[in-house]
Amino acid sequence: MPHRNKKQRAESSSLDLASAQTNERSGFCKIPEELTLEILSYFPSVGPLTSHHKSSKESSKWDPDPILPRYYLDRPNALRALSQTCSAYRSIFLPILWDRLEVCVRAATTTEQFFRHAGLTMIRKCDGLRKNKELASMVKRVHVILTRYKTDIVLKSFTDCLQDLPNLHTIHILHAHTQMTTVIKDAFENVTLPTVRTLIIPGYCHEVLKSCPETRSIRCIRDNGSKLVTVIKSFCKKAEELRGFDFVSNPALAKRMVSAAPNLRILEVPLEPSDGVMTHLKGIKQLSTIDILWRKDDPPTLDNPAVVETIKKLRPILLASPSSEKKYMHLCHRECDRLGGQVTYLDVDLN
Repeated sequence: MPHRNKKQRAESSSLDLASAQTNERSGFCKIPEELTLEILSYFPSVGPLTSHHKSSKESSKWDPDPILPRYYLDRPNALRALSQTCSAYRSIFLPILWDRLEVCVRAATTTEQFFRHAGLTMIRKCDGLRKNKELASMVKRVHVILTRYKTDIVLKSFTDCLQDLPNLHTIHILHAHTQMTTVIKDAFENVTLPTVRTLIIPGYCHEVLKSCPETRSIRCIRDNGSKLVTVIKSFCKKAEELRGFDFVSNPALAKRMVSAAPNLRILEVPLEPSDGVMTHLKGIKQLSTIDILWRKDDPPTLDNPAVVETIKKLRPILLASPSSEKKYMHLCHRECDRLGGQVTYLDVDLN
């Protein structure tokens, strides 16, 4: 590109300013923020229910790698283009683009191995955020996969970055290799993330939880959650919501969970918990909401015999809770998949 002289640069700046002033009075600048977000919602978007696993309804053509398809790049690509249009659009779309740090999507145009791409992307984005405090302050959510690619470099860059995100409140680890427990422990040692309130992680990523003492909501997306309970007891006494813990026939885990989280208010309970489990659930002093988890492929229904029996067991426990909050019970069907996932709630009558 030929070098522009001072006059050409001034003319270009004048045109940019005129474009920004025009856009301030039209287009996205004139419509409500809610409508802008509604338009953006039609793009595939990584959220708390997004999983690298395919559901039974998805095509068998999905690749087996624990990384999301390329179409998840459409939303950030559109936001990036809009944010570069003019200063008026930048003020709208740049905060939306950098509301989340995403390292969980396959490379756009190459056949690069997913773990190498994820590792290099993590380093590039994390190092970039550490150098740009304005963008770092915009990040509120993190959606990542952790692989064994150069863990000493990648995880160091990741943890350094997390500590430089002043408004971070949610960490979602869609995938981590099962043999990464030790390297994750080493990487998160002496790391404290006091702003994090929500963790969505595999059970064997419990070392991450140690670094988030102010966490209120914890969802276990793989494993039974036993290791997370151990960490909650010692490091996360403020936990109020637990989901994904598989204690349906494990009274010992249920007992440990109740003891570990004295401030527990919201609990997701698997269908048909054993009588031994029910005994320990009576000890939850702050209980105000129970979500009964429906894991079947068929749509949830309140007249299912197993649901009826579970409600019959749980209703008196919830109503007897000493909590002064209003009590709620739902039948919850949560489907987590590469299409973004969805959750359905059916209200249960407590009368």
